[in-house]
Amino acid sequence: MGRDERDGSELPTRWQGLIFGFKASVFRARRSLLEWRSRPPRHPVGGELVEGSILGQARAALWSQWSEAEFPLTAGKVENLRVSARALHGVEVPRGEVFSFWRQLGRTTQSKGYTAGRELREGCMVPNVGGGLCQITGLLYQAALKAGLTVVERHAHSRLIPGSMGEQNLDATVFWNYVDLRFQADFPWRLEVQLDATDLEVRIKAACGRVEVPLPQQAAISREAPSGDCLTCNQTGCFRHPSATSNHAPAMGHSAFLLDAHWPEFDQWCAGHSREGDQWLTPLDGRRWRKPNYAWNAPDGVKVHFATLPVLIRSFRQRRLPVQGAVRQAALLKGDEQLAKYYAARISPECRHLVVAQNLLPHLWRMGILGGRTLDVLMQRSAGL
Repeated sequence: MGRDERDGSELPTRWQGLIFGFKASVFRARRSLLEWRSRPPRHPVGGELVEGSILGQARAALWSQWSEAEFPLTAGKVENLRVSARALHGVEVPRGEVFSFWRQLGRTTQSKGYTAGRELREGCMVPNVGGGLCQITGLLYQAALKAGLTVVERHAHSRLIPGSMGEQNLDATVFWNYVDLRFQADFPWRLEVQLDATDLEVRIKAACGRVEVPLPQQAAISREAPSGDCLTCNQTGCFRHPSATSNHAPAMGHSAFLLDAHWPEFDQWCAGHSREGDQWLTPLDGRRWRKPNYAWNAPDGVKVHFATLPVLIRSFRQRRLPVQGAVRQAALLKGDEQLAKYYAARISPECRHLVVAQNLLPHLWRMGILGGRTLDVLMQRSAGL
Protein backbone atom coordinates (compact mmCIF):
# COMPACT_ATOMS: atom_id res chain seq x y z
CA MET A 1 0.00 0.00 0.00
CA GLY A 2 1.36 3.43 -0.93
CA ARG A 3 1.30 6.56 1.15
CA ASP A 4 0.12 10.07 0.31
CA GLU A 5 3.13 12.36 0.63
CA ARG A 6 0.90 15.34 1.38
CA ASP A 7 -0.51 14.15 4.69
CA GLY A 8 0.91 10.68 5.27
CA SER A 9 -2.44 8.94 4.67
CA GLU A 10 -2.60 5.64 2.83
CA LEU A 11 -3.37 5.65 -0.88
CA PRO A 12 -6.20 3.51 -2.31
CA THR A 13 -5.15 0.02 -3.39
CA ARG A 14 -6.27 -2.31 -6.15
CA TRP A 15 -7.73 -4.59 -3.49
CA GLN A 16 -9.98 -1.77 -2.32
CA GLY A 17 -10.92 -1.18 -5.94
CA LEU A 18 -11.91 -4.83 -6.33
CA ILE A 19 -14.04 -4.63 -3.19
CA PHE A 20 -15.77 -1.53 -4.54
CA GLY A 21 -16.41 -3.31 -7.84
CA PHE A 22 -17.86 -6.34 -6.05
CA LYS A 23 -20.22 -4.18 -3.97
CA ALA A 24 -21.34 -2.31 -7.09
CA SER A 25 -22.04 -5.63 -8.84
CA VAL A 26 -24.21 -6.74 -5.91
CA PHE A 27 -26.21 -3.51 -6.02
CA ARG A 28 -26.63 -3.78 -9.80
CA ALA A 29 -27.83 -7.36 -9.55
CA ARG A 30 -30.22 -6.43 -6.75
CA ARG A 31 -31.79 -3.62 -8.77
CA SER A 32 -32.09 -5.79 -11.86
CA LEU A 33 -33.88 -8.50 -9.87
CA LEU A 34 -36.23 -6.06 -8.15
CA GLU A 35 -37.22 -4.56 -11.49
CA TRP A 36 -37.25 -7.74 -13.54
CA ARG A 37 -40.89 -7.24 -14.49
CA SER A 38 -41.42 -3.58 -13.65
CA ARG A 39 -38.47 -1.68 -15.07
CA PRO A 40 -39.30 1.58 -16.90
CA PRO A 41 -39.67 1.34 -20.69
CA ARG A 42 -37.17 2.71 -23.19
CA HIS A 43 -38.90 5.58 -24.99
CA PRO A 44 -38.45 6.17 -28.73
CA VAL A 45 -37.41 9.38 -30.46
CA GLY A 46 -40.53 11.19 -31.67
CA GLY A 47 -41.62 14.22 -33.63
CA GLU A 48 -45.03 15.09 -32.22
CA LEU A 49 -43.75 17.61 -29.67
CA VAL A 50 -40.99 19.26 -31.70
CA GLU A 51 -43.00 22.49 -31.84
CA GLY A 52 -44.10 22.26 -28.21
CA SER A 53 -43.52 24.94 -25.60
CA ILE A 54 -40.33 24.89 -23.55
CA LEU A 55 -41.35 24.14 -19.97
CA GLY A 56 -37.88 23.94 -18.51
CA GLN A 57 -34.31 24.40 -19.70
CA ALA A 58 -30.86 24.52 -18.17
CA ARG A 59 -27.45 25.32 -19.60
CA ALA A 60 -23.82 24.93 -18.47
CA ALA A 61 -20.33 25.48 -19.87
CA LEU A 62 -18.55 22.46 -21.32
CA TRP A 63 -14.94 23.58 -21.01
CA SER A 64 -14.39 24.57 -17.41
CA GLN A 65 -10.87 23.12 -16.94
CA TRP A 66 -8.16 24.55 -19.15
CA SER A 67 -4.84 23.43 -17.71
CA GLU A 68 -2.73 21.04 -19.77
CA ALA A 69 -3.07 18.32 -17.13
CA GLU A 70 -6.87 18.59 -16.92
CA PHE A 71 -7.67 19.00 -20.61
CA PRO A 72 -7.50 15.36 -21.80
CA LEU A 73 -10.11 14.12 -19.30
CA THR A 74 -12.22 17.27 -19.76
CA ALA A 75 -12.19 16.51 -23.50
CA GLY A 76 -13.18 12.95 -22.61
CA LYS A 77 -16.11 14.27 -20.60
CA VAL A 78 -17.27 16.38 -23.56
CA GLU A 79 -17.00 13.34 -25.85
CA ASN A 80 -19.15 11.34 -23.42
CA LEU A 81 -21.71 14.14 -23.45
CA ARG A 82 -21.75 14.07 -27.28
CA VAL A 83 -22.44 10.33 -27.30
CA SER A 84 -25.13 10.50 -24.60
CA ALA A 85 -26.81 13.51 -26.26
CA ARG A 86 -27.28 11.46 -29.44
CA ALA A 87 -29.09 8.78 -27.41
CA LEU A 88 -31.30 11.21 -25.47
CA HIS A 89 -32.14 14.02 -27.90
CA GLY A 90 -35.70 13.89 -29.19
CA VAL A 91 -37.00 11.24 -26.78
CA GLU A 92 -40.72 11.70 -26.13
CA VAL A 93 -42.29 10.29 -22.96
CA PRO A 94 -46.04 9.51 -22.84
CA ARG A 95 -48.29 10.78 -20.08
CA GLY A 96 -47.80 8.99 -16.77
CA GLU A 97 -44.82 6.87 -17.87
CA VAL A 98 -41.51 6.93 -16.02
CA PHE A 99 -38.34 8.20 -17.70
CA SER A 100 -35.21 6.43 -16.44
CA PHE A 101 -31.83 7.91 -17.36
CA TRP A 102 -30.03 4.56 -17.37
CA ARG A 103 -32.84 2.66 -19.04
CA GLN A 104 -32.84 5.23 -21.83
CA LEU A 105 -29.07 5.57 -22.20
CA GLY A 106 -27.84 2.05 -21.50
CA ARG A 107 -24.46 1.21 -20.03
CA THR A 108 -21.55 3.44 -20.98
CA THR A 109 -18.96 1.25 -22.73
CA GLN A 110 -16.08 1.88 -25.10
CA SER A 111 -17.88 -0.09 -27.82
CA LYS A 112 -20.58 2.60 -27.81
CA GLY A 113 -18.02 5.39 -28.19
CA TYR A 114 -17.58 6.41 -24.55
CA THR A 115 -14.11 7.30 -23.35
CA ALA A 116 -12.29 8.20 -20.13
CA GLY A 117 -13.62 11.24 -18.27
CA ARG A 118 -13.56 12.29 -14.65
CA GLU A 119 -16.10 11.09 -12.12
CA LEU A 120 -16.49 11.36 -8.36
CA ARG A 121 -15.89 7.97 -6.77
CA GLU A 122 -15.43 7.23 -3.10
CA GLY A 123 -14.71 10.88 -2.39
CA CYS A 124 -12.04 11.33 -5.08
CA MET A 125 -12.10 12.64 -8.66
CA VAL A 126 -10.90 9.69 -10.76
CA PRO A 127 -10.83 8.79 -14.50
CA ASN A 128 -13.43 6.31 -15.72
CA VAL A 129 -15.04 5.33 -19.03
CA GLY A 130 -18.23 7.38 -19.31
CA GLY A 131 -17.11 9.85 -16.66
CA GLY A 132 -18.65 13.33 -16.68
CA LEU A 133 -22.30 12.40 -17.32
CA CYS A 134 -23.30 14.04 -14.06
CA GLN A 135 -23.21 17.34 -15.94
CA ILE A 136 -26.08 16.17 -18.13
CA THR A 137 -28.06 14.63 -15.25
CA GLY A 138 -27.67 17.79 -13.18
CA LEU A 139 -29.07 19.93 -16.00
CA LEU A 140 -31.83 17.39 -16.61
CA TYR A 141 -32.80 17.53 -12.95
CA GLN A 142 -32.92 21.34 -13.01
CA ALA A 143 -34.98 21.42 -16.22
CA ALA A 144 -37.39 18.84 -14.79
CA LEU A 145 -37.96 20.94 -11.68
CA LYS A 146 -38.68 24.01 -13.82
CA ALA A 147 -41.07 21.99 -16.00
CA GLY A 148 -43.05 20.70 -13.01
CA LEU A 149 -42.17 17.03 -13.56
CA THR A 150 -42.45 14.66 -10.63
CA VAL A 151 -39.03 13.46 -9.49
CA VAL A 152 -39.26 9.71 -8.88
CA GLU A 153 -35.59 9.17 -8.06
CA ARG A 154 -32.63 11.48 -7.63
CA HIS A 155 -29.34 11.27 -5.72
CA ALA A 156 -27.04 14.10 -4.68
CA HIS A 157 -23.26 13.73 -4.88
CA SER A 158 -21.54 12.45 -1.76
CA ARG A 159 -19.06 15.34 -1.95
CA LEU A 160 -19.59 18.97 -2.88
CA ILE A 161 -17.58 20.21 -5.84
CA PRO A 162 -16.82 23.92 -5.30
CA GLY A 163 -18.64 26.18 -7.76
CA SER A 164 -21.09 23.48 -8.88
CA MET A 165 -24.90 23.51 -8.68
CA GLY A 166 -24.46 21.13 -5.76
CA GLU A 167 -23.96 24.21 -3.62
CA GLN A 168 -27.68 24.90 -4.25
CA ASN A 169 -28.58 21.21 -3.89
CA LEU A 170 -29.43 21.09 -7.61
CA ASP A 171 -27.01 18.36 -8.66
CA ALA A 172 -27.82 14.77 -9.58
CA THR A 173 -25.36 11.89 -9.69
CA VAL A 174 -25.78 8.56 -11.46
CA PHE A 175 -23.92 5.24 -11.44
CA TRP A 176 -24.89 2.29 -13.60
CA ASN A 177 -27.51 0.99 -12.96
CA TYR A 178 -28.57 1.34 -9.36
CA VAL A 179 -28.04 5.10 -8.86
CA ASP A 180 -30.55 6.48 -11.35
CA LEU A 181 -32.44 9.67 -12.22
CA ARG A 182 -36.15 9.23 -12.94
CA PHE A 183 -39.14 11.46 -13.72
CA GLN A 184 -42.76 11.25 -14.74
CA ALA A 185 -45.53 13.73 -15.52
CA ASP A 186 -49.29 13.87 -15.99
CA PHE A 187 -48.75 15.08 -19.57
CA PRO A 188 -46.58 13.89 -22.50
CA TRP A 189 -43.21 15.61 -22.77
CA ARG A 190 -40.13 15.75 -24.96
CA LEU A 191 -36.45 15.82 -24.00
CA GLU A 192 -33.88 17.74 -26.05
CA VAL A 193 -30.13 17.60 -25.34
CA GLN A 194 -27.73 19.57 -27.52
CA LEU A 195 -24.15 20.84 -27.46
CA ASP A 196 -22.90 23.97 -29.19
CA ALA A 197 -19.27 25.08 -29.30
CA THR A 198 -19.19 26.15 -25.64
CA ASP A 199 -22.25 24.90 -23.74
CA LEU A 200 -24.49 21.93 -23.02
CA GLU A 201 -28.23 22.66 -23.00
CA VAL A 202 -31.14 20.51 -21.83
CA ARG A 203 -34.74 21.38 -22.71
CA ILE A 204 -38.08 19.84 -21.76
CA LYS A 205 -41.02 20.57 -24.07
CA ALA A 206 -44.74 19.83 -23.97
CA ALA A 207 -47.83 20.71 -25.97
CA CYS A 208 -49.84 21.85 -22.96
CA GLY A 209 -50.28 25.50 -22.04
CA ARG A 210 -47.84 25.38 -19.14
CA VAL A 211 -44.97 27.80 -18.65
CA GLU A 212 -41.56 27.44 -17.05
CA VAL A 213 -41.59 27.97 -13.30
CA PRO A 214 -38.67 29.24 -11.19
CA LEU A 215 -36.41 26.67 -9.60
CA PRO A 216 -37.71 25.81 -6.14
CA GLN A 217 -35.66 26.82 -3.15
CA GLN A 218 -33.71 23.72 -2.25
CA ALA A 219 -32.42 23.21 1.26
CA ALA A 220 -28.63 23.25 1.23
CA ILE A 221 -26.90 20.04 2.28
CA SER A 222 -23.61 20.17 4.10
CA ARG A 223 -21.07 18.09 2.17
CA GLU A 224 -17.30 17.88 2.14
CA ALA A 225 -15.24 18.71 -0.94
CA PRO A 226 -13.59 15.83 -2.83
CA SER A 227 -10.61 14.47 -0.96
CA GLY A 228 -8.42 14.51 -4.07
CA ASP A 229 -8.14 14.78 -7.83
CA CYS A 230 -6.05 12.31 -9.83
CA LEU A 231 -4.84 15.07 -12.12
CA THR A 232 -3.62 17.46 -9.45
CA CYS A 233 -2.65 15.34 -6.45
CA ASN A 234 0.57 14.10 -8.16
CA GLN A 235 0.22 10.70 -6.47
CA THR A 236 1.24 8.74 -9.54
CA GLY A 237 1.71 5.61 -7.44
CA CYS A 238 -2.06 5.33 -6.97
CA PHE A 239 -3.61 2.69 -9.26
CA ARG A 240 -6.38 5.14 -10.20
CA HIS A 241 -4.01 7.76 -11.57
CA PRO A 242 -4.29 8.14 -15.37
CA SER A 243 -0.61 7.30 -15.81
CA ALA A 244 -1.30 3.83 -14.36
CA THR A 245 -4.13 2.97 -16.77
CA SER A 246 -3.53 4.89 -20.02
CA ASN A 247 -1.12 7.02 -22.00
CA HIS A 248 -2.51 10.16 -20.44
CA ALA A 249 -0.38 13.13 -21.39
CA PRO A 250 -0.85 16.89 -20.93
CA ALA A 251 -2.49 18.56 -23.93
CA MET A 252 -4.49 21.59 -24.96
CA GLY A 253 -6.38 20.23 -27.96
CA HIS A 254 -5.82 20.22 -31.71
CA SER A 255 -7.67 20.70 -35.02
CA ALA A 256 -8.96 18.07 -37.43
CA PHE A 257 -9.24 18.71 -41.19
CA LEU A 258 -12.01 16.62 -42.79
CA LEU A 259 -11.35 16.87 -46.50
CA ASP A 260 -12.76 15.50 -49.74
CA ALA A 261 -12.02 16.67 -53.29
CA HIS A 262 -8.77 18.65 -53.62
CA TRP A 263 -8.98 22.39 -54.30
CA PRO A 264 -5.61 24.22 -54.66
CA GLU A 265 -6.75 27.31 -52.72
CA PHE A 266 -8.12 25.18 -49.87
CA ASP A 267 -4.94 23.08 -49.87
CA GLN A 268 -2.86 26.22 -49.36
CA TRP A 269 -5.20 27.61 -46.71
CA CYS A 270 -5.29 24.36 -44.71
CA ALA A 271 -1.51 24.01 -44.78
CA GLY A 272 -1.14 27.58 -43.54
CA HIS A 273 -3.58 27.02 -40.65
CA SER A 274 -2.27 23.64 -39.49
CA ARG A 275 0.07 23.11 -36.58
CA GLU A 276 1.98 20.15 -35.26
CA GLY A 277 -0.29 17.44 -33.82
CA ASP A 278 -3.32 18.27 -35.98
CA GLN A 279 -5.25 15.57 -37.86
CA TRP A 280 -5.78 15.52 -41.63
CA LEU A 281 -8.44 13.05 -42.78
CA THR A 282 -8.35 12.78 -46.57
CA PRO A 283 -10.07 10.42 -49.03
CA LEU A 284 -6.89 8.68 -50.20
CA ASP A 285 -3.22 9.26 -51.05
CA GLY A 286 -3.63 11.13 -54.33
CA ARG A 287 0.00 10.76 -55.37
CA ARG A 288 0.21 7.05 -54.69
CA TRP A 289 -3.04 6.40 -56.55
CA ARG A 290 -2.26 9.02 -59.24
CA LYS A 291 -5.42 10.92 -58.44
CA PRO A 292 -4.74 14.69 -58.63
CA ASN A 293 -8.29 15.37 -57.41
CA TYR A 294 -7.25 13.93 -54.02
CA ALA A 295 -3.62 15.15 -53.90
CA TRP A 296 -3.69 17.11 -50.64
CA ASN A 297 -0.34 18.41 -49.36
CA ALA A 298 -0.31 17.81 -45.63
CA PRO A 299 2.46 19.76 -43.85
CA ASP A 300 5.07 18.10 -41.67
CA GLY A 301 4.02 17.26 -38.11
CA VAL A 302 0.33 16.49 -38.79
CA LYS A 303 -1.25 13.04 -38.51
CA VAL A 304 -2.72 11.95 -41.86
CA HIS A 305 -5.49 9.33 -42.15
CA PHE A 306 -6.71 8.02 -45.51
CA ALA A 307 -10.24 6.69 -46.12
CA THR A 308 -8.98 4.54 -48.98
CA LEU A 309 -11.47 1.66 -48.91
CA PRO A 310 -14.67 3.76 -48.48
CA VAL A 311 -13.55 6.11 -51.26
CA LEU A 312 -12.73 3.29 -53.68
CA ILE A 313 -16.15 1.77 -53.00
CA ARG A 314 -17.79 5.18 -53.50
CA SER A 315 -15.92 5.67 -56.78
CA PHE A 316 -16.91 2.22 -58.08
CA ARG A 317 -20.58 2.82 -57.30
CA GLN A 318 -20.58 6.27 -58.88
CA ARG A 319 -19.25 4.86 -62.16
CA ARG A 320 -22.40 2.75 -62.41
CA LEU A 321 -24.77 5.68 -61.89
CA PRO A 322 -26.67 7.58 -64.60
CA VAL A 323 -25.10 10.88 -65.63
CA GLN A 324 -27.96 12.95 -64.17
CA GLY A 325 -31.12 12.49 -62.16
CA ALA A 326 -32.45 11.83 -58.67
CA VAL A 327 -30.84 8.39 -58.42
CA ARG A 328 -27.39 9.88 -58.95
CA GLN A 329 -27.95 12.70 -56.46
CA ALA A 330 -29.21 10.30 -53.80
CA ALA A 331 -26.16 8.06 -54.31
CA LEU A 332 -23.80 11.04 -54.07
CA LEU A 333 -25.37 12.07 -50.78
CA LYS A 334 -25.08 8.52 -49.49
CA GLY A 335 -21.40 8.44 -50.43
CA ASP A 336 -20.79 11.71 -48.58
CA GLU A 337 -22.57 10.31 -45.53
CA GLN A 338 -20.42 7.18 -45.50
CA LEU A 339 -17.22 9.20 -45.80
CA ALA A 340 -18.36 11.52 -42.98
CA LYS A 341 -19.14 8.50 -40.80
CA TYR A 342 -15.68 7.04 -41.49
CA TYR A 343 -14.05 10.33 -40.52
CA ALA A 344 -16.23 10.78 -37.43
CA ALA A 345 -15.05 7.47 -35.97
CA ARG A 346 -11.45 8.66 -36.22
CA ILE A 347 -11.70 12.14 -34.73
CA SER A 348 -9.90 12.27 -31.41
CA PRO A 349 -11.92 13.42 -28.36
CA GLU A 350 -9.18 16.01 -27.83
CA CYS A 351 -10.04 17.73 -31.11
CA ARG A 352 -11.28 21.25 -30.30
CA HIS A 353 -11.65 22.66 -33.83
CA LEU A 354 -12.86 21.23 -37.14
CA VAL A 355 -12.19 22.29 -40.71
CA VAL A 356 -14.84 20.55 -42.82
CA ALA A 357 -15.52 20.14 -46.52
CA GLN A 358 -18.97 21.59 -47.17
CA ASN A 359 -20.47 18.39 -48.58
CA LEU A 360 -19.68 16.53 -45.32
CA LEU A 361 -21.08 19.18 -42.98
CA PRO A 362 -24.78 18.17 -42.79
CA HIS A 363 -23.92 14.54 -42.12
CA LEU A 364 -21.48 15.42 -39.32
CA TRP A 365 -24.08 17.74 -37.83
CA ARG A 366 -26.69 14.97 -37.73
CA MET A 367 -24.17 12.66 -36.06
CA GLY A 368 -23.59 15.20 -33.28
CA ILE A 369 -19.87 15.47 -34.05
CA LEU A 370 -19.84 19.28 -34.15
CA GLY A 371 -20.99 19.83 -30.54
CA GLY A 372 -18.36 21.24 -28.19
CA ARG A 373 -16.12 22.29 -31.10
CA THR A 374 -15.51 25.41 -33.14
CA LEU A 375 -15.78 25.13 -36.90
CA ASP A 376 -14.52 26.37 -40.28
CA VAL A 377 -16.23 25.25 -43.51
CA LEU A 378 -14.52 24.91 -46.89
CA MET A 379 -17.31 26.33 -49.08
CA GLN A 380 -17.30 24.55 -52.44
CA ARG A 381 -20.63 25.91 -53.68
CA SER A 382 -23.14 28.65 -52.97
CA ALA A 383 -25.08 27.95 -49.78
CA GLY A 384 -28.24 29.54 -51.18
CA LEU A 385 -30.88 31.49 -49.29
